[in-house]
Amino acid sequence: TGLEFVTWLRATCTSRYVPVVLLTALTDRESLVNGLDTGADDYLTKPYNYLELIARVRALFRVKQLMENVVSRSEELARANQMLIETQTALLSKERELVAARMAATTAHNLGQPITSIMLNLNLLEREIASPEGSALERVRAIHSECDAVRSILLRLQEVDPERASTYLGESQIFELPEQTAAPSEKS
Repeated sequence: TGLEFVTWLRATCTSRYVPVVLLTALTDRESLVNGLDTGADDYLTKPYNYLELIARVRALFRVKQLMENVVSRSEELARANQMLIETQTALLSKERELVAARMAATTAHNLGQPITSIMLNLNLLEREIASPEGSALERVRAIHSECDAVRSILLRLQEVDPERASTYLGESQIFELPEQTAAPSEKS
């Protein structure tokens, strides 16, 4: 029957809208309501006017076109929304990287000044206590060597490039420090 066909069509054709006009000899209100409730978009009884049928079909095609436009726009909006989410995620990631790079540069700058002062004082102390048997001199040299190592790390922190990062533990991005070019100098 027409109702069985409409039921089958609505159940199987879910990916797109197919307009349906029931053309029937059943003229009672219950049949009309039942036909529309089953999934028909329009209901026309016999005898029918050919021009009226054509006008109803044209109207349903306009509705179909509008529905396809809505679906198309909805898909475009979903794609644009996904792109927006991806862009926001990338921007947040870049912002974190820039903050970390700025923090590293600031840390390197702020720690570099006291270490330079320590090293200057150690050089002065080294000159004052230089003696062939001085164990204090060896301690000063060891401290000096450690300060050189810290300075080297700080200099490398100042050269951090936020575009260069290594992935650890699957997702965590950690900045790559530039390779150390030379070992810290040892004073003699």
